[in-house]
Amino acid sequence: MLKEITFNIEETLIQKAIQVAHNSHTTIDAEFRSWLKQYAYKKNQSTNYAKLMKELSHVQAGHTFSRDELNGR
Repeated sequence: MLKEITFNIEETLIQKAIQVAHNSHTTIDAEFRSWLKQYAYKKNQSTNYAKLMKELSHVQAGHTFSRDELNGR
């Protein structure tokens, strides 16, 4: 279910956002929904990353990789 909300934003900023969205073949509604979803779950994502790194802390590569090895050379 979608909920309609209202914001007070400068007219010039709205016009610029509409122009950028139009050039990207999208809408400011779609861009805002995407941003809000990322914003709402950002803390959860960092928590999941920290949890994953803790779970994998026992993994050892066996040696320190050289710059060439890290860059796939």
